This record gives sequence, structure tokens and C-alpha cells, in this order.
Amino acid sequence: MNAKLRKDIIEWDVRNWGTVIDFIEANHMDFKGKIVLELGARNGGLSLYYALKGAKVVCSDLEGPTKEAHKLHERYGVSKSVEYAAIDATDIPDKYKGKFDYITFKSVIGGIGSWNDLKAQKRCVACCYKCLKPGGRLIFADNMKASVVHRIARRLFVKWGDKWHYETKKEIHMLMRKFKLIDERYVGVAGCFGRSEESRNRLGKLDSCFLNKIVPDSWKYIGMYIYEKK
Repeated sequence: MNAKLRKDIIEWDVRNWGTVIDFIEANHMDFKGKIVLELGARNGGLSLYYALKGAKVVCSDLEGPTKEAHKLHERYGVSKSVEYAAIDATDIPDKYKGKFDYITFKSVIGGIGSWNDLKAQKRCVACCYKCLKPGGRLIFADNMKASVVHRIARRLFVKWGDKWHYETKKEIHMLMRKFKLIDERYVGVAGCFGRSEESRNRLGKLDSCFLNKIVPDSWKYIGMYIYEKK
């Protein structure tokens, strides 16, 4: 995959968050002709990825995806494979029950759990379970609690750092206990401290070449998961 496409899919901290693409492809799933729902799509990056893989995609956000999502899909020639919808991830309509082969999202669970609203997170997961076909898969990545240094930096420098619910591995596994875990991966130590995409890229190289190999998973700020509906 070329760098421009990867950036259009991931948008921010591409060196580390782009690992999500590598993680998905390492699991050798066939998306051609499958039906995929992206929740919290915003600019539709993940929808672009699945549409390019031959899937039929419902690209959704709480009030619908942005205009940029439509433009992005038009630019890559996949608009005919994408349907746009306004969907609340904690209250997905019953018309989607059992419809999807895959449901996907990035940086959604933590936002839904803002102000420690764990009940909303549970509703989201229950909706995903409801809307997947038997054997369907939930593919997602989210912001992890990570190290003490990460937590302090969020409180000081991230405007939503106090309200966002950063996850732990244990919390994710508890949320997803009705599903079967297929794979998980954790990455990212220094990359998020960059103040520009260029500096995040440099620090991300340090992560991929060195820090990801020696730092415990509990200190990493990105968690990636594939779960299967039992």
C-alpha cells in the first residue's frame, strides 16, 4: 500500500495507527462481496479501505459522515460501494440485525465511554453483537490507558484527556466476553508525543524499530482486536 493511501485511511499518527492495516491483513480475511459497517467513521478512512477490498460498506457516524468522506470515496472511485448513514453506535436500528459480515471502528469505544459511561460501552458492544451475522467479526482499534507518562501528558495537553475513557486490556476483554477473541496486538509508545505528523512519524519509527519490542503491552497506547461472534 502506498503512503498516500495509508494516510488517507488513517489520517493521524499514521506510522503507529497505520499498523491497524498491517494487523488486519496479517489475519488474511476475505472482504470481497462482504457487507461491512463502519461506526464513528467521520472522514470514512476505514470505509475506503474495505471498499477497495471489494466490500459493500455502510459508512456511518452519529450525525452521518463528513463531506470529506464523500469526497474521499469519490476520489478513489468507490462511491458505488458505499452507503452513508447516521447511526448511533449505542442504539443501532433493528433493521441492521444480523446484516453484517464485519463491523469496524477506530477510536470509538473510548469516546463512547467518556465520563466513565461504561453502560454506553456495553450498549455499543451489544448492538455490534446483534448486527453481526453468526461467525461475523468485529475489527477495531482504540486508545489504551498506557503508561503513567501517557496519562499525565493527556491531562496536561489533550483537551478531552480528562473525559475520554482510555482502555486496559482487561476492560476490553470483559466488554467483549460474548465474543471469541481471534487476535490482538498492542503498539505505540513515543509516537503520540510528536507535535506534528512529521515528528510523530520519526518517533513512530523509534517505536516500530525498538520500543514496541521491549516495552510491555500495558505501556502502549494503541490496542487492536479481532473478535468473532460465537
